[in-house]
Amino acid sequence: MPRRSLLCAGITTFNALRKSDARAGDVVAVLGVGGLGHLGVQFARQIGFVTVAIARGQDKTPLAKQLGAHHSILDSETENVAQALQKLDTARVILATATSGKAMSAAEAYDRMM
Repeated sequence: MPRRSLLCAGITTFNALRKSDARAGDVVAVLGVGGLGHLGVQFARQIGFVTVAIARGQDKTPLAKQLGAHHSILDSETENVAQALQKLDTARVILATATSGKAMSAAEAYDRMM
């Protein structure tokens, strides 16, 4: 991967987490475990957040764990993401990196519940 891509994606995800109201120990969910999301999971873990990876499909389980996710909701197509997040604890931040409108609606549903 070219350094400029890593730098741009890294700054995007890191600053979103850094400038949020979340503090070490808070639950932070990363919606989308590809592209920007894989960096978001790693940064969230290193900052000290309890990190939840949200993705479509069980095939992302090994990657989410390898990247440092404490928890994963890995089938946003069949699992109710909002309810699953509530069971873990209140997510202080949802870092939404998915490009799918359908995937983003999971974050919106959680926001409406809160």
